[in-house]
Amino acid sequence: MRFSAQLAALACACLLAGCGYVGEPLYPTYNIPSPVTDLNAVERGDNILVVFTIPPLTTDGLVLKEVGALDLRAGPYSGSLFDTDTWANAATPWAIISPGKPGLVRGHFPAKSYIGQSIVIGVRAANPRGRFSSWSNLVTLAVTPPLATPTGLKAANTPKGVSLAWEPGTAASWRVYRQAASESQPTLLGETSHAEYLDATSAFGTKYSYFVQALSGHTESDIASPVVIEPEDTFPPETPAGLAAVSGTKTIELSWTRSTETNLKEYRVYRAVGDGEFTLLASGLVAPAYSDSAIVSGTRYRYEVAAVDTKGNVSARSAPAEATAP
Repeated sequence: MRFSAQLAALACACLLAGCGYVGEPLYPTYNIPSPVTDLNAVERGDNILVVFTIPPLTTDGLVLKEVGALDLRAGPYSGSLFDTDTWANAATPWAIISPGKPGLVRGHFPAKSYIGQSIVIGVRAANPRGRFSSWSNLVTLAVTPPLATPTGLKAANTPKGVSLAWEPGTAASWRVYRQAASESQPTLLGETSHAEYLDATSAFGTKYSYFVQALSGHTESDIASPVVIEPEDTFPPETPAGLAAVSGTKTIELSWTRSTETNLKEYRVYRAVGDGEFTLLASGLVAPAYSDSAIVSGTRYRYEVAAVDTKGNVSARSAPAEATAP
């Protein structure tokens, strides 16, 4: 009996020890999205475009699984001491669709009512229960009259690439975009401060669509309707240079400067006897040299050389060179 009492006392002590342990309290998590930090805005045509990223974590450092409503607002900037709450209360809310999850978001709202003003733009995201994050970084934008869309866009096939030109308008610079037939969307080629652009990276036989957009500070025009072109290689190689004719032993040796054309196929040599007409002497030459052994001693010969590319385009003939057969 005494042993049973001791065992019961021990069990009770162990139970009390387990029940008496106090751990760290578990605080509730609110799943509030972290504030947006990369809000950007630009005026394009009749609209103000915004782009930003909803961060992947909550304010508690947990993974943000779901995003509720978005609150995008824009309001005038007075230039005085700025107060976020005062701005938010006076700013106009603009509808923007929530993606429902973290990630990149794009939206827009009309610029018309803000023309001539400097405005402040901000955004915040809520969780599914409607609890909002803090405001994002605030963007100040000076809204100007819309920039006209470029007109008169033309494309021309040239030996150095596709040449583009358009009406200059009032823009300070332009962006040029290109989309090949095999591409899903245009890519930026570059910017220019002149109403023209040479696409030296174009390839013959490929169809391209070109787009142009006007720029002035933080204001962009709408993108002009594309011009489509499929450049073709109709351009002859450069004329061979440096042709020389030297009398040898029962031959006249010809040489000239090697062409740097990447699509060169062959050289052709033409000959005239005395002051007679030039006729084709040799073709299919891949080296910039030729030995003419079909000569008559004491006869004066004149020579010219042309280059031919893989498309069959023939260059102009070189300046003539002459020699008298030994």
